[in-house]
Amino acid sequence: MLAPPAYRPPPTPRRRALILGIQLSLATIAVLALPVAAVPRYRTSAPALAGELRIAGSRLLDGPVARWVAIFRREHPAVRVRVTLAGSSAATDAMERGRADVAPLMHVLMPDEQALFPSGAAPRGIALGLGRRYRVATGEVVGETPIYLYLNHPPHRPASATALELARIATSAEGAGRVRVSLFEALTHRADPSITD
Repeated sequence: MLAPPAYRPPPTPRRRALILGIQLSLATIAVLALPVAAVPRYRTSAPALAGELRIAGSRLLDGPVARWVAIFRREHPAVRVRVTLAGSSAATDAMERGRADVAPLMHVLMPDEQALFPSGAAPRGIALGLGRRYRVATGEVVGETPIYLYLNHPPHRPASATALELARIATSAEGAGRVRVSLFEALTHRADPSITD
């Protein structure tokens, strides 16, 4: 004769929560175990560079600029890098006076800014993509803003080799990425925005 099946009480809410927690934990472990696609590391194709690279730009872009400078210093340790992130108008002035090789900005140079440079010597801009702009008080996203990297050059001559190398880094897979432009972070940043080695 067959025995009747053993009686199992229905699962209690506590038991259901325990089972669900175990299932979620196992799913999390399975996801974390998946291989992560690594970003290719930038390798320069330029010959060994020496001299100086001067960067002047928007203070809001300190995150991406720090990433580019770290890659640049790794690839070209003999180059002295000077970074001054004091704002867009200061960057335009530094380029006009020949005190900056590169300027990361969050706007296209206006006609009055381009008129500051001699004929044929207006900086060339490279569009790097969009960055998010955040509201100071709440931290909410209020829109996206384009990011540009301007290469300064003497009249009728190309930009310096160090400026071109930084542009290659900024557009590489390691140097690129979504730029988070946080106005709140920039206004509350207490560190000195100038980096000099």
